[in-house]
Amino acid sequence: MESEFDQKSTQFFKLLTLQLNHSQIAYSPSDHRVGIGFSTRTGHGIENNELFFLSGKQGIFPVFDGSVWISPNLRIKGSYAGIPAGSDVVIFTGFGLDIFLNGGKLENQYWLVNIQRGCLEGMDDFFLKTIGVGLFRGVNYPNGSGWWLGLQSNSYSAGVHVHYEDNEVYRKRLKGDVSSLKWGVSRNIGSGLSIDGEIGIHFKFISVMLGIHKIIR
Repeated sequence: MESEFDQKSTQFFKLLTLQLNHSQIAYSPSDHRVGIGFSTRTGHGIENNELFFLSGKQGIFPVFDGSVWISPNLRIKGSYAGIPAGSDVVIFTGFGLDIFLNGGKLENQYWLVNIQRGCLEGMDDFFLKTIGVGLFRGVNYPNGSGWWLGLQSNSYSAGVHVHYEDNEVYRKRLKGDVSSLKWGVSRNIGSGLSIDGEIGIHFKFISVMLGIHKIIR
């Protein structure tokens, strides 16, 4: 059944790559430099009923986020998640850069390059490493809200090692690419808080991120 295994594994890892690597271009409506937040991420495989929003095999990831502005046009971001899954603890870590190409974070309209790296590990059966690059066009409004639209391309490398009942081990390395159209919105709700959401659309997959972030410094 290796051909079926390869097909299902490829679908799973492509959707999981999209699910983990949301750009999260939340607008910072002031000169504050540091922000923290929390987001949830899930997805849906259009051709696979096992990869479904919230309840599918890829599940839902609650992720803690942080960001620091190094300069008016450069932001460093990081993400962390730790989730119990049976006898395993699933660990996700990620970091990235937002590079504003015309001016800085307070511009009403901007072009932005997003670069990010992620690693999912801790399971007995597999690990996943990803890297993504995206180009986005965004608009900020005076009330602190905004939206962005762009294209993102992600590459992944995964390792699978499945133990059978007779103690045999099936090992496989998988690599691939998956691109998507990303559209997101952010809304300022006061006191340095903003809520934001983003949808990633691929012709076989849909990923969704919802989050809340706060400026702390």
